[in-house]
Amino acid sequence: MTESEVQSRAILVLGMHRSGTSAITRVLNLLGVELGSHLMPAAAGNNETGFWEHAGIVEAHDALLYGLDRSWHDLRPLPNGWLRSDAAQVAKARLAALIEADLAGAPLWAVKDPRLCRLLPLWRELLEELGIEPCVVRVLRHPDEVARSLRDRDGFPLELGRLLWLEHVADVERDSRGWRRCIISYDDLLSDWQSVVDRAGIELAIHWPEEPMHAAAKVDAFLNRGQRHHTVDTAQESELPALIQEVYDSMRAIAQGTSSWDGLASVMNRYHPIAEVFARGYEADIQRSKLEVMEQVAALKSDARQRGEAMLATLREMGNWVDVPIDAAETQSRDDCASLYWCEKASDAFDESRKVTLTGGGASGDARLAFHLPELPHVPKLRIDPSVHPGRFDLLGLRIDGLLVEDLAERVERVSQLRLAGQGSGHVALVAMDDDPHVDMNVDDLAVDWSSGVTVEVHVLRQELPRAGFDEVWQRVQGGVAAACASSLVEHGRSQLQSIENLEMRLQQFCRQLGMELERHLSASVTGGMNKLHAEMRAIESRLIQSLEELLQGPNDSHNAHLVQFAQRSDVLEQYLSDLSHSLKQQMERLDRRLDADMQGLEQQANTHTMAVVEQLRVEERASRLQLLNRLEEVLRGSDALHSERLDVLSQGVERLYDRDDGHSAELAELRRMLEAMDNERRKTLLQRLRGSLRRR
Repeated sequence: MTESEVQSRAILVLGMHRSGTSAITRVLNLLGVELGSHLMPAAAGNNETGFWEHAGIVEAHDALLYGLDRSWHDLRPLPNGWLRSDAAQVAKARLAALIEADLAGAPLWAVKDPRLCRLLPLWRELLEELGIEPCVVRVLRHPDEVARSLRDRDGFPLELGRLLWLEHVADVERDSRGWRRCIISYDDLLSDWQSVVDRAGIELAIHWPEEPMHAAAKVDAFLNRGQRHHTVDTAQESELPALIQEVYDSMRAIAQGTSSWDGLASVMNRYHPIAEVFARGYEADIQRSKLEVMEQVAALKSDARQRGEAMLATLREMGNWVDVPIDAAETQSRDDCASLYWCEKASDAFDESRKVTLTGGGASGDARLAFHLPELPHVPKLRIDPSVHPGRFDLLGLRIDGLLVEDLAERVERVSQLRLAGQGSGHVALVAMDDDPHVDMNVDDLAVDWSSGVTVEVHVLRQELPRAGFDEVWQRVQGGVAAACASSLVEHGRSQLQSIENLEMRLQQFCRQLGMELERHLSASVTGGMNKLHAEMRAIESRLIQSLEELLQGPNDSHNAHLVQFAQRSDVLEQYLSDLSHSLKQQMERLDRRLDADMQGLEQQANTHTMAVVEQLRVEERASRLQLLNRLEEVLRGSDALHSERLDVLSQGVERLYDRDDGHSAELAELRRMLEAMDNERRKTLLQRLRGSLRRR
């Protein structure tokens, strides 16, 4: 690569986490080195003066490590062939776009991220393809100071911190060979920063855009020696393993100009063969930890799923969502955040490496969320997480770069957990009982230029629910409107069932009495007498059907009126059956006297024929009577009267909820119409079956 091909120069600031890379990068920035316009913000308790890292580059590095099943604190080497993996190629494309858009226009710029130590081979290819000349600033801090800082911040054992320091040194020394490079000691930077940057400029062949003497006031104000919390004394240095101490001494000599990089390379060549031993032990610990975590996560997911399904099943049985009173302490605003995930392919799953998060605000109320997405080739799917708390969520609008998505409801592919009926194509409503409410939607066909970075605006109404277990929620439901509906339902159903059972018992008793009367008189019947008897039976059946129709088709305006009318009709039917039985008995007595007179002259002549006819009629009548009784019992019991009355009472309960007009009017009205249709269909079916059974008889 010739000088004419070089568009700009890049300084790669390399060092283990907590090594002072942030301080050195900021000093370079004050000397005129460009860092880009999208820097990560400072973090209290971690890096108060700023990280001075490009946020997009750090996100790309994290996504790559995640795709390779690694992390920044992983002792294992990267997988074989990782540079040719899909994750590496995607990261390479993202990094190239970020550099060309935000850094390559500057003649001298720098990138700082401790993850760079593990990913230098990717950057070597990338910078060569972009025609950018790299150079390396290797930051040195005592390994025990790094390890103690990691222990205090992340809880890592000292041994792990030391090994991580050694691994980062080994990777940088091997993968930066052939580049211009220098080592800057964090101690030297704090004590005499001007000498440090002068020597670094000579070793890297760089003329700083801002003369150090002109930037002295700014650099001195920035370098706060009080921010250094961990120092190592002579006694602690003796505790350091011999190999790590030798590596540190070699790097210290290079930083002071008393040794060359060849001495460090010699020490590293002795370390590389034994590094695999540490990696294998660490791999076993990781696998064991993964299994334990997976078991714990599976148990938690199973418990959460069972509780969520049980609560949703209970709410569905109530017919629709029921508002319950919530204590004032539970309705207070809680810290909340919202996230937007995206996929770059329709077949991809949503993951943490592709999301934007907005923090702040409470879980309740009207909110307009604005998510700023990075430059992307294409986005076929979005996932909106409006909150991290349970609740009801109404998506009232979606805009992508100012373009209103009008068919929002039709684009929804999945919600968590229960989707409610919306008010038009631009409204999506859902209820979630866990901490992961979300909506997945398809935006593949929208005419959006994702490559320039877009803003996704979501208008959402959030209504918070209590954070409670299933038992607590069920107790609240029982103490509210649902308890009154359920109690009324059981009481009404028990009363109606008892009334129908009494009616059924009377009908059975009447049929038995009728059968006994018929059996006693059939032996003396003749054809004319039987025809007349059949006519009487048909008249009785007709009147019985009419009475049952009047009973079942009675008005159902209110619970009390229905019970009164039912009781009145039951009394009328009972009196009618008594009168009918008495009338039939009188007719039978008159018929008996007339038949006795006729039989005296016909007994011998028709004896044989009569006995055969009588026997046949007995068989037919017994079969008909049993069929009639079985059919009536099946129809009356199969009509599921208890279910019918439950529907009636639930309809009244829904009517009361509907009158409250609490935002669910349309849903309750639809449920009421469904219940009325089911009740009418049940009545029609029952009448048809009764009428058909009696007519066949």
